Amino acid sequence: MAKKTNKYLIDGEPVPSVTTILGAAIAKPELMYWYGKHGTEKCEQILESAGEFGSAVHSMLEQDAKGQKLTHTDQFKTILENFKSVTDGWEWLEFEKVLINKEHRYGGTIDAIAKVDGKTCLVDFKTSSGVYPDFYVQVAAYRECLPEVERCFILHLDKDTNGWELLHAETEGLFEVFLAAKKIYNWKTGK
Repeated sequence: MAKKTNKYLIDGEPVPSVTTILGAAIAKPELMYWYGKHGTEKCEQILESAGEFGSAVHSMLEQDAKGQKLTHTDQFKTILENFKSVTDGWEWLEFEKVLINKEHRYGGTIDAIAKVDGKTCLVDFKTSSGVYPDFYVQVAAYRECLPEVERCFILHLDKDTNGWELLHAETEGLFEVFLAAKKIYNWKTGK
């Protein structure tokens, strides 16, 4: 059935991830400008470092929620304290849940599912330098795989303050945007 390696599978056949689809279909002119200004090598190093930082933050949040012992730097301690302040009273149900949409043939992994004020919520952690419109489209695609979800949140880490911004991710109408992106992806890849 669903299996996460580097690919998502439906009946043994690989299907694209939500982020792969959006990355192929939605232009990011600001990223092209950034590459042009700083050069490919430097930008690749920055992106790799940012990815490692994001993975470390995600891992720390999951370990803490599961009651596992943590060792981390002062920066991570502050990030965790601020995270707990924002999510106080939340009940964490699942982390890194693999999602498969058989009807539209795509997969993805959501960061977390939590109970918030008695409602089942999809939670996407972001450690990027900003919050971008395609994040909401990504959340809409994940939500389509989880009919039990009543609300969606994006928790964005501000790396300058180590504080978290809690954003209600309104997804109405955005799944149609995702499906349009998937059509573009299919056209580009010949699928």
